[in-house]
This record gives sequence, structure tokens and C-alpha cells, in this order.
Amino acid sequence: MDKLAGLQPVIDANLGALQQPGVLAIRPGYQRDAQGRLSKQMAIVVVVTPGARPVLPAQAGGFPIDVRVADEVEQLRADQPETYARIAS
Repeated sequence: MDKLAGLQPVIDANLGALQQPGVLAIRPGYQRDAQGRLSKQMAIVVVVTPGARPVLPAQAGGFPIDVRVADEVEQLRADQPETYARIAS
């Protein structure tokens, strides 16, 4: 079993605090360190639109919240899901 799968129930239990304007995706992942490298610390990854400043808790269920700005692909997936699906297939 994937270790990260254990984070999904924590995410589900905290969706109310995590789903805010500007949040595009919430998923299990690993926390990034100060240099932007992935660490071994499991985290709840919250992907936001560029410029978004959601007020999120520092952690949920004992796991840190790692906020990341959406890249172009993540932005396309959120803004134009049909185009994204067509390109991805």
C-alpha cells in the first residue's frame, strides 16, 4: 500500500478548511524544504492559482500543509478541463 494513500482520509476530513477561492487542487505529497527540494516528510499539497493567498492552516491531522503555485499545465487542467483532456490523451 502506498504510504501517501493514508493521507487521503485526512484530506477528506479537512476539506472545509482547505477548499478556498484560488485553490485548484489538494492532494497527498511530500513537503518541500526551504530550497524547494522534496523532503521525506509527508504533507498535504495545496495547489493555488498564481497570486492567490488563501488562509490555510499550517497543518491538518498532524501533517503539514505545503502550498504550491500552479504551473501552466495545472492551470490549464483547472481552467480548461476539456482542452487538457484532449491534449493529455
